[in-house]
Amino acid sequence: QDIFPTIPKTQAVNAWFLDGFAPSCNPDMWQANVLDHMVRLSDFGTTFASFSVAGILKRGLKQHGIQISRPQGFGHKREMLKAIWLNGSQEETDTADSKQDITIQNESEIASSASVKRHIAIIGAGIAGLSSAWAFAQRGHQVTIYEQNEPLSGASGNPLALLNPKLCPIEQAHEHLMTLSWQHALNFYPRFKAFRPIQVEQIALKNADELLGLVEQYPENVLTANTTLECLPETELSSLTLHEAGAVSPHQLRDEILQHPNIRIEKAKISRLESTDSQVTLWHDQQKIAITDHAVVCCAKQSAELFENYPVLKPIRGQVSWVKNSQRPLALDQAYSYGGYCMQLDASQLILGASFYPNRDDAEVLTEDHVHNYELIHSVFPQYAEQLPKLETWQGRASVRAQSLDYFPLVGKIQNLDQIYTFAGLGSKGFLFAPLCSEILAALILGELCPVPQSLLDKLNPQRFQKKLKAKKPYYSG
Repeated sequence: QDIFPTIPKTQAVNAWFLDGFAPSCNPDMWQANVLDHMVRLSDFGTTFASFSVAGILKRGLKQHGIQISRPQGFGHKREMLKAIWLNGSQEETDTADSKQDITIQNESEIASSASVKRHIAIIGAGIAGLSSAWAFAQRGHQVTIYEQNEPLSGASGNPLALLNPKLCPIEQAHEHLMTLSWQHALNFYPRFKAFRPIQVEQIALKNADELLGLVEQYPENVLTANTTLECLPETELSSLTLHEAGAVSPHQLRDEILQHPNIRIEKAKISRLESTDSQVTLWHDQQKIAITDHAVVCCAKQSAELFENYPVLKPIRGQVSWVKNSQRPLALDQAYSYGGYCMQLDASQLILGASFYPNRDDAEVLTEDHVHNYELIHSVFPQYAEQLPKLETWQGRASVRAQSLDYFPLVGKIQNLDQIYTFAGLGSKGFLFAPLCSEILAALILGELCPVPQSLLDKLNPQRFQKKLKAKKPYYSG
């Protein structure tokens, strides 16, 4: 019941451990369909090991050209099975010598291919571009970021970013982008000084039973339920405490990422990209400025300027506000989510967000957005909101997010035959989605194992919006 729904969604595999392979013990599992998927997911250099030396397994592997040996087994087993998929130039053997092991003749070729250093151009220095640059630089590749303005000049440049996922029922977690991104982000950001761990009180405004019902599905160190809040600010609403969350200082994160020795940044507006099978040429106006192995366009809505038939990204205006609250500060390790959110920006200022206006691309700081953010916090914490300073003293920052039509980011190629990729459309969850999506992007470009199942990768593929042409029926005249 586990293998049949899972294996069609699985990505590439380097090594297989075939437990429970005795056909007499588990006859329903060992079908040709399973072996066919194993071969589909494997490549030259993939290894196989099994406690069983069943004939169905040997025959299934050998018919695909996979080399088998039978070294000494464990315990009462005289033999075990070991196998490796070698390339076609190597002789296939099946030896009963229990002491013989398999050697990989082309091991150095495989290693050298995987370690070829590449030059990657990243266009755009928001969180998508910065996290992508980090992913490639950490693997030893050279990265050049091209940014026409200043890094974080767009929607990624707010004073603080909150990692606050909307979790799904736990049985869906393995294919839920937000849940997987949250787990990965909490492993990614702590390496930077820009990160601080916090917990988030998710206020149950709507569908309280559905939200609080998640508590029974997740471990106690992850989620707990609260009927009343004992600390500031006061509210009569129930809430769910997410104990594993975080806040990121975007500008400090930018500075730390750009210190990486494999990353450099240039101020330039890329006006055109030309791609062959193996290279990308970058143009600034009419001047050729670089030739790289790959290019990744991370320019939010402006990404469409460098492609034909780019998916629609709708603009969404958002404004955050911050105000002094040194008289009644909240705990620095606590945030509150209620449709909007609030938390301490620092020891003396409260940050509140965020307005959300689809199909608007203006980015001026407006009093009406401060009012919106005030009304959000007042609807949940009225007593606390009423003691905040007057709106005339509030500061803010407005920006325009880019959101795809189905709310999933765009990660991958627009055209299959070139080396130009895109990473955009993160909406209001940029800092949550970016680390995992950057790893997915690196896997696609470098030929690594993908960290998410195929079903989720399909949802991120930018080509998902391309219309499928239906075959026309022939016209017959009477």
